[in-house]
Amino acid sequence: MGFLVSSNNNEMLTYPLIEGESVCINGVSFYGYPAFSSLGDTAFRPCFFQPDLFVGLKTQIVPLLMIIMLAMGLTLSPKDFKQVLKSRKAVAVGVLLQFLVMPIAAFAVAMVFGFDTELTVGMLLVGSVAGGTSSNVMCYLAKGDTALSISMTAISTLLGVVLTPFLVSLMIGTSVDVPVSSMLISLFKIVLLPVAAGVVINTLFSKFIRKAEMVFPYISMFAIVLIIAIVVALRLF
Repeated sequence: MGFLVSSNNNEMLTYPLIEGESVCINGVSFYGYPAFSSLGDTAFRPCFFQPDLFVGLKTQIVPLLMIIMLAMGLTLSPKDFKQVLKSRKAVAVGVLLQFLVMPIAAFAVAMVFGFDTELTVGMLLVGSVAGGTSSNVMCYLAKGDTALSISMTAISTLLGVVLTPFLVSLMIGTSVDVPVSSMLISLFKIVLLPVAAGVVINTLFSKFIRKAEMVFPYISMFAIVLIIAIVVALRLF
């Protein structure tokens, strides 16, 4: 989950940009997924030759993201999140990197390349917005601490409501309108709700879930490939 910044009559506007969505402004498209990935290459081939097969699925992006997060939740238990509460140093380091190191690095890049105000604001937003579903999925597929990754997504999203516009104002002197309600709704609908549902199902039916656990990574990868294919097809159609 993040922001896209644009300028309209000297006024900075932001757009909520959820991973998997594409937004076109002034003829330029922005995507919520990294363009350079092996999964992206897999998805690119069929959607390049037959984009019309995927364009009609654009309304399924959010449900697919929810399926991915549900699959992750099915592998987690309440004790995983209790462990996160004990990992306060890890959370503190994540917040520090998210809202100090990354914004400063983004601002430095903008200064080195001489970006104008609009591009500089865009760089700062990229450097200071919360992590999202793709980072959770990569952590999950790499067998990392998924509970910590999901917790950091929630924490950084909530902090970003205040800190992201503050950092932009502090470094550039430009105010940015943050779509708070849409951010929180997206966080709840795409991340918190499906993960919580998965944890509850795993707690109640743990024996059955363990038998099917090996299938969940493949479900997530298939959903990611399909989302990327839909986004690329929307750009090509």
